[in-house]
Amino acid sequence: MTAVEFRPTHLIFGVATSFLLLTGFVKPITFNIEELPDVDRWSALSNGDLQKKIKVTKDPLTKAGIAESLGDWETCAVSAKKVSNKSSIRDWVLLLELNCARQLAELDPKPKSVKSIGDLLSDAIHRTEAFSFDPFSKTLQEKKSQNLLLAKLSLCKWLDKHSRWKELNTELEKLFKLESFLAKPDRALLYYYAGNVMVADRHWADAFWQFERARDLNPEAAQIEARVKGILPMLPTSVRDQFADKFSPPGETPSPTPTPNTSNEELDMANQADGYLTRNDIIAAVEALAKLIKKYPGGIRSKWAQDKIFELFAGEIEKSRGPDGASVAKKRIETEMLDFDSERQLEWGRALFDIQAYAEAAPLLKKSADQVSGSKSAAHAYYLAARSFQLINSFADAKDLYQLIGKSYPSSAEVVDAAIQSGLININEGDPSEAITHLETARSRKMTSQQDLISLFWLYQSYKMKRTESGIAEKGAELIRRFGLTYYGLIAFQDIKKTLPTFDKLKAKSAKTYFSESELHGLERARVLLNAGLLNAAAEELSPFSARTLSPAEQEFLANFYAQALHYQKAFSLLTSLIDEIPERKTDFIIHQIFPKEYFDLVSDDKRSADVDPLLLLSVMKQESAFDHNALSRSGAVGLMQMIPPTAEDVKKELNSSAEIPKDLNDPATNVKFCAHYLAHLLKKYNGSVPLALAAYNAGPTRITQFVAARGGTLRDTWVDELPWAETSFYVKSILKNYVFYRLLYGGLVQLPTPPWSK
Repeated sequence: MTAVEFRPTHLIFGVATSFLLLTGFVKPITFNIEELPDVDRWSALSNGDLQKKIKVTKDPLTKAGIAESLGDWETCAVSAKKVSNKSSIRDWVLLLELNCARQLAELDPKPKSVKSIGDLLSDAIHRTEAFSFDPFSKTLQEKKSQNLLLAKLSLCKWLDKHSRWKELNTELEKLFKLESFLAKPDRALLYYYAGNVMVADRHWADAFWQFERARDLNPEAAQIEARVKGILPMLPTSVRDQFADKFSPPGETPSPTPTPNTSNEELDMANQADGYLTRNDIIAAVEALAKLIKKYPGGIRSKWAQDKIFELFAGEIEKSRGPDGASVAKKRIETEMLDFDSERQLEWGRALFDIQAYAEAAPLLKKSADQVSGSKSAAHAYYLAARSFQLINSFADAKDLYQLIGKSYPSSAEVVDAAIQSGLININEGDPSEAITHLETARSRKMTSQQDLISLFWLYQSYKMKRTESGIAEKGAELIRRFGLTYYGLIAFQDIKKTLPTFDKLKAKSAKTYFSESELHGLERARVLLNAGLLNAAAEELSPFSARTLSPAEQEFLANFYAQALHYQKAFSLLTSLIDEIPERKTDFIIHQIFPKEYFDLVSDDKRSADVDPLLLLSVMKQESAFDHNALSRSGAVGLMQMIPPTAEDVKKELNSSAEIPKDLNDPATNVKFCAHYLAHLLKKYNGSVPLALAAYNAGPTRITQFVAARGGTLRDTWVDELPWAETSFYVKSILKNYVFYRLLYGGLVQLPTPPWSK
C-alpha cells in the first residue's frame, strides 16, 4: 500500500505522474480541486463539431476516439495502431483498435479491399493477444478476454462471408478451445461456421451434426434452420431417418400443432358473441360474452371474452366524454361487470384506473374488495377504489375507505399511503387537526424515504395552517436538517429563515488516504485517458474503488474525477452521500459540483432553446440523463433530455428538420433543440405553469390534461402528491429543486414562489 496525503481542496491532475510509485514508498502529494485540468470533452460535442475536430486534431489517440464516436471504424483502427505502444494506456488503446477493426469487419463496406479488412482485424487480434495486460487491473483483464472472443467471432463471420475456408478453419480451431466462454447464441454461430467449412469440404454428415448443435442452442435463427433443411437431402437415408421426427423434408408442410380441447358449445358461444360484435350490437355482444365467461370461467375463450368486455367498455367511456354523455350500452356493460367474481373485477378496475377512468373504476374496485373482505387483495382493491374516489373529488367516499384500510388492514402495504392521502384530503378541506392525526399515524409506521418526506412536509404545512409555532419550528427544522437538498426542504428553509440557503466557501482540510499499487496504476491511466477525451474508459478505471469503503476525502476526490469524465450520476451519488453523512461538507464548491453548468452553451443558444429558460433546461437535463448524451431509458427515451422517438418524429415535422430519428437524438445539439421546442409547447399549453409542464413532459400531456379535468379543472396545493403516478410526482419535485438551485447559484434567485406550485 502507498500512502498519499492530500487536501479535499486539491486534485490529482497537476502532479499525476507522482502517483505511479512503482517502488512502493510513501510520498505525500497535494493537488488543488479548483485548479481543474483542461480535459478534452470532445465526446460532448455535436456531430457537426466532431466532424470539424477530427480534421484538425493531430493527436492520433484523440483522433481514434473521435472516429469511434462517429463510426469511422477504419480511421479509428489505423489511428489507434499508431499509439498502441503508449506505455500507461497501451491496454486501452489495443482494445480500442480491436473494437474498431471488429466493427469495420462487421460492416464490411464496399468498395474496399477485402484482404485489408480481414488483415486489419487479424492483426489487431494477434497484437492484443501478444501483449500482457496490466496484472493489477481485473477490469482490463476481463475486457481483454471478452473483446478478443467477440473479435475472433467477427473474424470467423467475415471469413465465412468471403468463403475463405482454409483461414476460417484455422481460426475455428483456435476458437473451439474457448467455446465454453461463449454465450449460447455465439456458440451457435461457432458451430454454424464449422458446419459451413465442412459443407465446403462436402462432409455432409459432419456438417449436419454441427448445424444441429447450432440449432439446439438457437432454434429461432433462420439461417441455421435453412442450412439444416437444405443439407438434409444430402445425407444418407439411414442418417436422414434419424431426424424424420424433427424435420419435414424440404417442400412439405409440417403437421399443425394440436389445439387444446374446447367444447363445441364454448366455441358456438364465442362465435355468437363475435357475430354480435361484427354487427356492432354492443349490448347483445356483452351479454353473450358475459354468459360465456360465467359458463366456462377457465375456458380457452374466457380471457378473450374478458378482454373484449373491457375493450367495449373503454370505448363507451371515451364516447361518454363527448357531448352526448353516457350511453345505454355503457350502463349495461357496467351492470354486467359488477356481477362478476372479485378477481375479474379487480383486473378490470386496475385497467380502468390505468386509463384514468376513475369514476368507473371506483365502484368496480370497491365491489371486488367487498367480495374478498379481509384478504390481502382486498386492501389493495380498497386503496385503488379510495384513490379513484379522491381523484374525482368524492372525498367522503375516499376517506371512508382510507379509514377502513387503517382499521382493518393495519399491516398492509397500502396503510401508510392511505394515511398520507387522508391527511391531504383533510388539508384541502381546511381541517389541519385531522390532517395532523392522519400524517402522524403514517409516520408511526415503517416508511420509504419518499413517504417520509411527503408526510413530514404536509405535517409541517398542517402546523402552519393551525399556527402552532412549536410544531412549525420542530417539523421545519427536521425538514431542513434531513431533507435540505429537496424542494420541500428549501421551502421550509425560506419559510423559517426568510431567505434561501448560502454555503461556505471551500476550506482546505488536511487528510490522508492510502492507495494500493493497482489503484495508483488505474489513476494514472485514468488521467491520460481523461486528457485524451476517452471519458468512458477513464471512468471505468475508477470502478475498482466502488468495491471498498471510501473515506470522505476519497469520496470528494473521486466525485470530481467522475464529473470531469461526464459520469455525473456517479459523482452526484458520491457527493450527496458525503454531505448526508457529514453536513459540514455542504460547501459552495460541492453544491456547484452537484449542480454543474454542463452544456450551458447549448441551452443558452437562442436558436436551440425555444425561449425556454436555459437554467430550466439544465434542470431537466440533470434529472433525465445526468448529462449523459448517450442515455437510453427502458421506455426507449433517448439522449440528454430523454425524448421518445414518436414524440421526436412529431417535433421533426414541426421544425421541418432533416434529423435521423432516433440516431440523432444522441447528438447533444439536436436533442436540446427538439426537447426545448417540446417543453416550450407544454409551457404554452399549461399557461406557463412549470410544474404542470414538467408533469406532462414525464407522464404525457394527455394524462395530465385528464388529471386536471377529473379535478374539475382546478388544482389544489397538494396536487403533486395526489398524482396517481409516483414517478411523476417525484420527477416534478426533483426538477423544481434543481431549478431552484440553478437559479440560486447562477441566476440570482432570492425567493421561492408562494404557494410553491405557482407558475
